[in-house]
Amino acid sequence: MCNFHIFGHVMIDNLHYQLEQLSFAGPSPLVSSLKHWLSGEYLCLTMHSPSNVDSQEQLTNLMTAIHELAREQPVIFACHPRTRQRIAAELAKTRR
Repeated sequence: MCNFHIFGHVMIDNLHYQLEQLSFAGPSPLVSSLKHWLSGEYLCLTMHSPSNVDSQEQLTNLMTAIHELAREQPVIFACHPRTRQRIAAELAKTRR
């Protein structure tokens, strides 16, 4: 006899949960103020994957691409603490 257990995808399940919560609570004051300030379209991103932020070359390439995108459209960068540390470390190297 076989027992089967069906598991969901943690990130997708959490997305559905958060969307449901947002439908009850509405946007936070911070999001509301950003939406007022950014009346048009904008991009929103975060980066924290080791493959994106642990390599100086990869992080530099991504930050350059984001800078280019920001020339065309506002970018809201929800900077993950891991990414913030890596960016700060790279900036410290260039300021020596």
